Parts: sequence; C-alpha cells; structure tokens
Amino acid sequence: MLRAMTRAPARILAPLAAALGLFVPIAAAQQAPPAPDPEPPLGTGQGAQPQPQPAQPQPPQPQPQPQPQPQPQPGTEPAEPGQGPEPTDRGEEPPQAEPEGQPRPEVAHTSASVAGAPLPQEASGVVQAPPPSGRLLVIPRVLLYIPRGINWVISAPFRGSAYLYERYQLRERFRAIFFNDEGTVGLYPVAFFETGFGFNAGARFIHRDLFGGGERLRARASFGGQYEQIYSIKIGTGDRIQGGRTEVELEAEYELRPKDRFFGIGNGDQVTSVPMPIDPYTDPTAVESRFQQSIGRIKLVGDLALAGPLSARLSSAVLFKDFGENRGEIADDEELSQNFDPATLPAFEDGTTYVYNELELRLDTRRSPTRFEPETIPSTGWLLSGFTGLATSIDGAKTNYVRNGIDLQRFIRFDDGPRLLALRLYGEEVRGNLQEVPFVDLPRLGGPLLLRGYERDRFRDRVLALGSAEYQFDLTSNMFAAFLFVDAGRVFPGLDDVTLEDLRVGYGGGIQMHTDNTYLGRFTIGSSIDGGVEVYVSFDPVYDPKARVERK
Repeated sequence: MLRAMTRAPARILAPLAAALGLFVPIAAAQQAPPAPDPEPPLGTGQGAQPQPQPAQPQPPQPQPQPQPQPQPQPGTEPAEPGQGPEPTDRGEEPPQAEPEGQPRPEVAHTSASVAGAPLPQEASGVVQAPPPSGRLLVIPRVLLYIPRGINWVISAPFRGSAYLYERYQLRERFRAIFFNDEGTVGLYPVAFFETGFGFNAGARFIHRDLFGGGERLRARASFGGQYEQIYSIKIGTGDRIQGGRTEVELEAEYELRPKDRFFGIGNGDQVTSVPMPIDPYTDPTAVESRFQQSIGRIKLVGDLALAGPLSARLSSAVLFKDFGENRGEIADDEELSQNFDPATLPAFEDGTTYVYNELELRLDTRRSPTRFEPETIPSTGWLLSGFTGLATSIDGAKTNYVRNGIDLQRFIRFDDGPRLLALRLYGEEVRGNLQEVPFVDLPRLGGPLLLRGYERDRFRDRVLALGSAEYQFDLTSNMFAAFLFVDAGRVFPGLDDVTLEDLRVGYGGGIQMHTDNTYLGRFTIGSSIDGGVEVYVSFDPVYDPKARVERK
C-alpha cells in the first residue's frame, strides 16, 4: 500500500515535468526500496533448485499486478506506446523532455511494441473532405464521348502499327535488310503521293562514312508522279569540319516534270475555262493548266557555324531550265497554250540557263528538351532566318533578278510527348524586271509545304506572305505523332500592295511516323475555304523535319 501511494505522485508529476521541460525529482519514488524480483516457479531455470529461506518469518510478498497506464491530464495529448517520460518500477528518474527544435531519435519498433497501438480504421482527429459530386461531370463526359470514340477508332490502326513495330522489331529488321552491320551504308525504297500527280517510287543509296571522317554520300533515283524521272547525287563533308558544325556539300540533280501546274499569276479566283488564251500578267483569272519542264542543277553549299545557334549558309548553283512540248501526258483542254499566251511568259519558249547565288543567316534554337522524346520533333525554340539571292543569266532567255525572304518560326511546348504549337511567318519577294524573271521562279503558294490545302503552285506573283499554326501531339510512344494545321496567306504584285484582305486559308491534319532520330513518313490531308481536298503522302527516311521550306 505504501509503495502504491508513493508511486502515484510520480505518475502524476512526470507528464507535467515533461510538458514543462523540467526535471522534477520524485523523492518518494527515490526513497521507495526496489521491488524484489519474483521468484521463479519450481522447475524453471537450468535445473536450479530453490534456495532455503531464512528461519525468521517473512511477511507475505505481494504478487506483481499489471500497472494501469497513466491517464493524460486535461489539455495534454496521450503518449504513444513506448514513448514519453514515465517513472519506472525501480525508482529511476524520468527522462527529460527533448529540447525544442531537435528531432527525436527514431525508435526501432517491433511487432510486440506496437501490438497495443490503434488500428488505422480506429484513428481519430482526421478530417476528410467529402467526395466531389459527379453530377456536374455528366455533361462534359457525354459531350466528349463521341469525339473520344472517333479518336479511338482513328488511332486504332496506328496503335496496332506501333504494336507490330515493337512486337516484331521492324526497325531492327529494316536495318538488317537495307543497311550493313555498322549502319553506315544503306539502300532502301522511297515513295510519295500527291493529289493531281499520282504515285512516285524509287530508291535511295546512302553512305555515312565515305572516307572515314563522317563524310556523307547520297544518291537517289525515282519515277512517276510529278517527276517522270528524278536523279540526284550529293556528297558532303559530314563531321570532318568542326565536328559537323561546318559542312560543305556538292550536289547534282536532274528532274523531268511532264505535267507541272500553272494557274496564272495573282490571287484571282479559279474558273473552268476561258474563251481565248489570256496574258497572265494583265488578267488575274486563274485556270488550271499544265506544262512540261526539265530542270538540271549543279549546286555547291556551305553551312558555316558562327557562334552558338547562329550560322550562315552560302550557296551557288548553275540551273538549266527548259519547257518542252506536250508528249501526250496532258489533256488538250489542260495544256498551258490553250489557256494562256506562251509568248507572254518569260523563258517559256527559249528556256534559260543562269547562276543563282544566295546568302542566308540563321539563328536556330529549335530542339527537343529531353532525351526521352524524338529528335525529329523539336518542341521548343526559335528559328530566325533571312536570305537574299541574285540570279544572273548565262544562256537562253535573259534572267536577272534579286530574291529576298524571311522565315520566323516559334515552337511552344505544352506537355510531354511532346505536345506543342508551331507558329510560323514566312515572306518572300523578287525584285527586277518581270520580263527577266522566269515565270516558274516567281514566289509560289500551294502544296505540301506552303499554304497546305491548295493545289501545288496554285498562286504565284512577285510577293508572298504566309502565316501558319500547327498543333502536334504524340499518339503512340515515340513512333506516331498527329498534327492539325491552319495556313493563311496570299500573293501580291508588290510590297506596297500587301494587305490582310482576300486571304486564302487552308486547314487539315495528318500523321507523322518517325523513330527517335529518323523521319520515316508523313500523311497529310487538307482542304481550303475555296473547297477541294488535297492528299500528300511521303516516305523518305532522310527527310529533314527542320528543312520546312524548299527554295529551288
């Protein structure tokens, strides 16, 4: 009884001392003798026999009773099992409270030490917000159900293609069939299709290490479609100069185009026919016509790295252009001479041979910000490009003019994948006497690159201006990406005539197929505010996605 009375103050004062950060000696607990250990029952231990007790009588020893847990005082939190200051049965002083601002040492708990802890479902003092009501989400879910279903159906073939691509390791099989073991030499098919021209197919040969310094050799031959015949060969220094930051290329190319399009000059609306041939420089009426053209080029190009993303591009080319007779591949009512007066078109009757030199300055910071996304889809950065060129006649029809242009592109990244918005402004002009500018060299809009949704070369004149917005998003891993686009622009007879009125607008979308560092193909379908549907399909693994503009 006396021990119980002396132990009670210790249990009462110990939590208070811990709360105040004080050391309170419990005199009664110190004065109480230690409780003797209970004797082991008979038959326990290592065969030890109980020792004989002294002869004098001993008061009966109280049996140890389970000690009740101390009750928390009002205003204090209950101590967790195995924590907090508590007097011991041996009269030891309670431990001092931890100083404020210092973390407590971690306690190595066991299953026995947490046996009496409350279960998770018995936790109290936890406030949970009520679950949000799903009633307001019904409307957007219903509205998006059909678009989601359409997207699922449209993307199913691409998901299946991606599965087959990964399942059967088509990339490795392609490389094994068309490339050597080192991947430096390859011969593989190329193809493309365009509405109004048909299908073109051929093969390309590539050597990425011609002389052991990363020099590149590319050769191509294909037939059909817009090009009845096309042959090209290109050799470049590759990585030999400044690790590839500076490169020199020599290219030779020949193209036979049996049915190129000509709609006239200007921004005029298209009609089906005219009563008699017209002068396209005085009458803006547009009529779909076709003509034959053969082009030969010998070109030397040097890309010089200046500082960081700033570079300069110098090019010099000799061009041979000839416009021959219809060889039966053009319908009589579509032949150019049936709708336009050939005598009014510079270089049409005599052909031309001339030298074209061009200087371009380019600031290019376009890139993929993470190695987990394909390099073929830059998702951030800028392109600022300006160029000027001079054409000088050598033979045939007199050719003299100056070409100027600017290209501004901005890539805005929204999310991983990548998902991005590509914005672009492009402008081009030619200066000089119109009679000394071959009609095929006037700036042009329409086709798979500029003002998509219109026929190739639908508009041409002295000046063109174009704005474009394209949203790109991934479909499956790093193989398929989709895009939606809107292009708006028009041609003008001069810089003083530039206006936002009577713009031509094209729109559409498509699918791009690629690997981490190689472009494989692109499918584009587009239309315009003037009607019609245009389809472009290309398959060429050497295509450079950063070279969005052709100036030939």
